[in-house]
Amino acid sequence: MSTKHEVYQCGTQEIEITVKRNFCWLNGGFWIYNGPVLGILLVNFVLFVVFLNIAYGKLSQRFADNKLKKARKCIKCVAALLPLLGLVWLFGYTVNLHWILAYIFIVINSSQGIMIAIFHCVLDDQVKAILKSKFKQRRRLKNKEMVVQGNVHIQFEEKEQENDARNKEG
Repeated sequence: MSTKHEVYQCGTQEIEITVKRNFCWLNGGFWIYNGPVLGILLVNFVLFVVFLNIAYGKLSQRFADNKLKKARKCIKCVAALLPLLGLVWLFGYTVNLHWILAYIFIVINSSQGIMIAIFHCVLDDQVKAILKSKFKQRRRLKNKEMVVQGNVHIQFEEKEQENDARNKEG
């Protein structure tokens, strides 16, 4: 506990102030941390609803006849947006309740980058199609090289046999 005495003058009047601090102003201040987190959650929720509305509108036009495919695409869209728009901060809001929740928040928050990479790169249909075409193109090039190398090898063997035949004659 720290005690601080200060004297202030206002004109001819002197005011003595004694300040006693029993704890840090951050300790015990529930809203000091949770207020901004709640603000982040509210903004993210509004953005989530707006993005989901836009995505559902586009998916409804694209897959009007196939409800199952539309539902799958919507679920995938939700799964992709949740890590971006604050699912992690739900755990951040609850860190004061139990120490395990703080560790869960830290682990999920630190792995958010890999989650974004997985949902927006690895699981994206366009990226999959491009990677598939690139692998096929590489495979074709390797096969052509093998054929070319095979021909060179065969030609080399033929020339070797011709040289051996000439050496035997000469």
